[in-house]
Amino acid sequence: MPLIKPKPRPGPRPKFTTSLEPDMAARLRAYATYIESSCDYVIREAVRRLLTHDRDFRAWHTHHAQADPPPDTSTT
Repeated sequence: MPLIKPKPRPGPRPKFTTSLEPDMAARLRAYATYIESSCDYVIREAVRRLLTHDRDFRAWHTHHAQADPPPDTSTT
């Protein structure tokens, strides 16, 4: 059973650019094929899962969150 369920979410999203080691890229494509979704979707859901379940990050983020953080202009 996959850890990430396929569930497309419509709407515009900020874009990020990254690079992966060839083996990781191949495994990402294989996982996307396995759940019949795109690589972008797998990455989004993996990051969502990470940010939701990392208790230390959530505590840090709560402490450091700003009311209106500046927009992220990075592309990485």
